[in-house]
Amino acid sequence: MPDFISLVALPRKQRWNVMAHTQHPYAAHIPTGHDQYQMQNQLPFDTDERHVLHIARLFFVSFHYPTSQAWMPAIFTAEQLFDSPAGAVIAARVLQVVNTVRFVRSAGFSYCDPGCSDCSKYITKEERYLVAALHSARRGRMSDARTQALLLCQGGDHAPFLAALALLVTCLETEVRQ
Repeated sequence: MPDFISLVALPRKQRWNVMAHTQHPYAAHIPTGHDQYQMQNQLPFDTDERHVLHIARLFFVSFHYPTSQAWMPAIFTAEQLFDSPAGAVIAARVLQVVNTVRFVRSAGFSYCDPGCSDCSKYITKEERYLVAALHSARRGRMSDARTQALLLCQGGDHAPFLAALALLVTCLETEVRQ
């Protein structure tokens, strides 16, 4: 079984790699001992940042498999995790962040399946760059956030990503803290 499905034959904006449980017909299980993946609980991300990752993963699925309509569970999940109407606003900001990454990356993006309880415990290096940028930006460490953005955007124009990230950070701080 392959470690992940490579989508390099697809148009640039549709290249998404998924790490998923074998019950899904389109992917393989997380490889053990693979250095590209870490357990989420080994990283310093807080609950809100982990929730944002879960919502982002649902959007990743939606772009990877449009017929899944996973954007609907993304919004519903955001409303469950952050309450309504803040959750829908946060989901929109997460989608904006995801789209900025989609339009700048030239290579595939690996993500763990949000629907698999085992796989979703892990985080890929691309997901780690995204959440680490959010983590740093929320703590005012913009130099660190820019470094993560450069890695995530593969040295491309990361300004749109940082602008979208700033909107997400503001939304998290104002909507969630009310």
